[in-house]
Amino acid sequence: MKCGNSQRSVAEQYGISKNTLQHWVARKNDLQGRSDPNVVNFFESPSGLAWLHQMSTATILCFHQVGQCGIPLISKYFTMVGINLFIGSSIPALQKVANQMDEELINFGNEEKAQLGPNMPLKDITIATDENFHTDQMTLISMDPASGMILSEQLEEKRDTLTWERVVNEGIKGLNIRIIQVTGDAAQGLTKLALDILHGNKSPDLFHVQQDITKGLTSTLARRVQQTEKALQDIQEQKKEDLGWFSKKLKEVGSVDALGKRDKKRGKRALKMEEEEKATKKKLEKVKEDYRQAQETRRMITDTYHPFNLDTGEKQEPEEVKFKLENAYNVLEKLAKDVECTEKQQEKLKKSRGMVHSMIQTLMFFFAYLQGVIQAMGLSTFDAKVFQTVVSLEYLNLCLKKTKKKKAKVKLTQTILKLETELKHHPRWIEIGPEQQEIWRRKALESALVFQRSSSCVEGRNSILGLKFHAFRRLSALKKFYGIMWSEHRHVKL
Repeated sequence: MKCGNSQRSVAEQYGISKNTLQHWVARKNDLQGRSDPNVVNFFESPSGLAWLHQMSTATILCFHQVGQCGIPLISKYFTMVGINLFIGSSIPALQKVANQMDEELINFGNEEKAQLGPNMPLKDITIATDENFHTDQMTLISMDPASGMILSEQLEEKRDTLTWERVVNEGIKGLNIRIIQVTGDAAQGLTKLALDILHGNKSPDLFHVQQDITKGLTSTLARRVQQTEKALQDIQEQKKEDLGWFSKKLKEVGSVDALGKRDKKRGKRALKMEEEEKATKKKLEKVKEDYRQAQETRRMITDTYHPFNLDTGEKQEPEEVKFKLENAYNVLEKLAKDVECTEKQQEKLKKSRGMVHSMIQTLMFFFAYLQGVIQAMGLSTFDAKVFQTVVSLEYLNLCLKKTKKKKAKVKLTQTILKLETELKHHPRWIEIGPEQQEIWRRKALESALVFQRSSSCVEGRNSILGLKFHAFRRLSALKKFYGIMWSEHRHVKL
């Protein structure tokens, strides 16, 4: 601004109101001494303002929209780092931005669905479903476990078949999608949705199968191991105390005959404790062995329930899997009877065993779907065997990503390398060439993703929602203490 020019003339020259210009001048003067001049010059420049806008938008998106951070904490963060001098960082201002971002995200999703949906090829998917009760109302969630896409997340009063049908149809509206399978718990509404409405397959959630085994047997055995270990520890401590007392008294009087009745009685109790210790050790070995056997059998059920053998990569026939699963449950039920589990616990085991039929049906559904893919590709019987090897490879690679234990990872990697080597040197695989190999691999991956034995993606989503709604619950005493400390020191400069 040139000297001698009035504020009115400058405002007219740049097409702004006089009040706006006066606010800018007052703000510029107000910043002097409150921040480093170099920082002020940068943030007041076009580049600095652009960076502030990008940073504040990214902060709200990442920590509020995606994460579980509330607007008040983001406002406090902006104040503590000092950028509240340059951007609106009050709670109402940030809430306004967050609400606008909500609308933009929804609009973006609708626009992308409207643009991409009509042109997408028909896609067969499995959906994972579950409900949660983080608020006073129930939320029904459906997701595509292959991509992680949230298809629907709606507040509903019921979870019957018709409600689920409406929720699922709204989730895939505008998308060229066909739901061929539903993975979830054994709720009647979900089962009817999959079988009667969608005319697809109902895949049981392996988590619930395992959970019933845990509630019915392994948790009981784990508690018995803990209780027996505690009993053994108490016996050993008591024995040590009695022997110490007996030895001390014996040194004082010089002979056993000179001991009093009480001291002799305590000595005899120490000997009895030694017998109890031996018996308790033997009992501990037994309950530990029972627990180990139950754990291994439960793990065997998990490792068996795959379309392809994890050790060889070979196809597992449904009848073969059924035989292994039935034998495993025979072992678990015998253990439950031997350790005298309660009737309620044995009912949990029976409930878990009752899912074997659904597990076998899911395997049969998967292989029928795979056969349909092979027919659609027009593969010969010889080519179909090669393609099945590719599907097995893709499936084992998916399993490898989910495997956490180091030994299991090493073993699975060895199986994958073995199959890769065999495929690489297979005459037919070499003959079809790289371009056709890539097509086969994509088709094989799509086929492998059809076998879904868990709705863990929805369980993960439930956990995220649980963290979001956790902020609305009553604060614990410890959190209240830290809240008071924060409030008392909120004016302290870092």
